[in-house]
Amino acid sequence: MLWNSSNIRIKDFEICPDCSAGRGYGWKEIAEWLPRDVDDFDVFLYIGIGPADDETRDTFHLSILSRRNYQNLNPEQKRRLRTRWKYHVVERYEWAAIREEIQRRLSICDRGNWGDSLEHLRQQFSWEFENMNKPAPTELH
Repeated sequence: MLWNSSNIRIKDFEICPDCSAGRGYGWKEIAEWLPRDVDDFDVFLYIGIGPADDETRDTFHLSILSRRNYQNLNPEQKRRLRTRWKYHVVERYEWAAIREEIQRRLSICDRGNWGDSLEHLRQQFSWEFENMNKPAPTELH
């Protein structure tokens, strides 16, 4: 079962640690995946979220970076990240903590109906339709 709030639900999930290679890891593999260095990494998450009472979904994105990785970005890369993508910085890769952060964000977005919830989801995650003309996360590096 994927994560739920009372009115919105995560319906699918993919982590893309190396988007330029086209290799993503789906929901079943995510708990087993580890970066080469748990203290220096960045991953791009694709999260399908929709109303809990039907099967429709929109795709949202969230970049997860280690503090070390973020600190090693040059000023232009940091500016691009801040202005184009929603992101979350962690000390080290711990899937349980990342999952908890995603669940926290999902919970605060639930507004009782999809339209109102979508507005809040767009504040916590990058929405697929807002990023149509933005560079992929691999272009940040």
